[in-house]
Amino acid sequence: MKSKIFLYLSLFAGLAFTACNDDDVTVNTTPILDAQSVVTGSADVTATTAILHGTVAGLENSSPSSYTVGFNYGTEEANLNQNINGSLVDGVITAELTGLADGTTIYYQAFAKLQGRVVFTGAVKSLVTTDAVVLTKDAAEIGNFSAILGATVTDAPAGSTYGIVISPFNDEEEIRAGLIVPAAAGAADFALTMKGLVPTRTYYYAGYADLGSGVIYGEVKSFTTPAYEVDFENDLVDLGLVANLESLLGLGGDLSTLFDLPVHGQAVVALDGDLNARADLAVNNDLGLGRDCQAGGRYCAADRGRALAHQVSVNGHLST
Repeated sequence: MKSKIFLYLSLFAGLAFTACNDDDVTVNTTPILDAQSVVTGSADVTATTAILHGTVAGLENSSPSSYTVGFNYGTEEANLNQNINGSLVDGVITAELTGLADGTTIYYQAFAKLQGRVVFTGAVKSLVTTDAVVLTKDAAEIGNFSAILGATVTDAPAGSTYGIVISPFNDEEEIRAGLIVPAAAGAADFALTMKGLVPTRTYYYAGYADLGSGVIYGEVKSFTTPAYEVDFENDLVDLGLVANLESLLGLGGDLSTLFDLPVHGQAVVALDGDLNARADLAVNNDLGLGRDCQAGGRYCAADRGRALAHQVSVNGHLST
């Protein structure tokens, strides 16, 4: 009898423990990383060293003990038979290769390994060790929509190409992966006009030299385009209906101020700065403003403030 009671109690405790475990255990089926998570970045080189850059997205909430990041590399694109672990700070992978020979081409690829088993990799890129240096020039002639940018490159091998990379984002890898603006062929000391900019926007840029087996970059610099100020005389148009206010009025002169048609019916017009004419536009005069047409009015508008200034009386003369 005692043995039966003990058996029943053991079964009950086991069921209770199992039910408790089922309630507490949660299985996460969402992958931490995917095929796009790891990106191989640029490299900063000298004649004997190379600092490799890459990025990984998805490890922000993971313990550093659960993953390893770094780069696979080698002297043959299809045989990356060496690897180096790197550091990960704010999603950026960095590692340095030392003791390289000048003029050596290295192929490299960023990786992230989870729990020592599952590996995700970026694309394979190349670099070449070199003494070549790129010096980014300060921006010049900065306008609302354009600026002159340039760089000077020294000790680059023959056949290298040059230019500017530019981005609205203040991140080195974003800048290097930004818009490429090539310079003229063979121009190791160059300046080019960057067009299509936006007013009141800060841009970040750097000079580059493409050595064929790798790209080197200069210092990142920045500039801000000024605000655009509207020129009412030359910029104001009537959506294609008229070329500008002068053609609307048929004045044939220089319009130096805007029309002011207030509710009370007064208009002030300046012609070449020589004539300031104030015309009282009463309801029973030439224009009817803000009310129905009344007897004696030659032009009128039922909608308030939308009367067209077809005729303006100046010192008793009619100007159209």
